[in-house]
Amino acid sequence: MPGSTSAVRLWCHHPRTRFGLGLLFLEDGTEVGRALIQFGDTADGFTANLTVYFPTSCPKDVLDHHLRHYAVEFRNWIVAAAEARA
Repeated sequence: MPGSTSAVRLWCHHPRTRFGLGLLFLEDGTEVGRALIQFGDTADGFTANLTVYFPTSCPKDVLDHHLRHYAVEFRNWIVAAAEARA
């Protein structure tokens, strides 16, 4: 929610310890989505909230590409975290 102070306030006070917000663009610079990534430590490992927003009008090939990309990226983060704990 760009420009929404309530969204910014909620974001800043979220209980996760590490977070990021990314904007997704086509090659021509058109914004096509947003990614909200939040991680927090727990006694047994970690918790994650991995969210990607796309408009309903997003072309299927763009959506499919980003779904594959995020599936690999999120898995890599989880594997790296597990290896760091070992």
